[in-house]
Amino acid sequence: MLTGGLAALIASLWRRGVPVIGWAELEPGVALLVEGGSIALVPRARLGERADLVADDLMFTLPRRSVFETPVDPEQVPRFTARELAWLQFVRWLGARRPEPQAGDLDRGWLPAGTGV
Repeated sequence: MLTGGLAALIASLWRRGVPVIGWAELEPGVALLVEGGSIALVPRARLGERADLVADDLMFTLPRRSVFETPVDPEQVPRFTARELAWLQFVRWLGARRPEPQAGDLDRGWLPAGTGV
């Protein structure tokens, strides 16, 4: 369940253009998942502080968007488990290290679809 402090922080980040799309409760604090795969760890002690001050500190290290769709209510932001969060980080890492295809790689040894050859 989302606490009042966490809901206020997510709403404050939304107002600043930081697209928080999920969160997870971890041992050291709460991880906020941001669109694009960035993750911000908020220590538990900071959740009791004013949301706008914490959001100001976080927003400079997170990607921002000028326009994005957000849920009407921060309570609708999905919660992830630590395991799901680790999986999302792995998928992001895997995508980041995938090499760019070389020219000609896509057509070498392949037949066009539907040619019957």
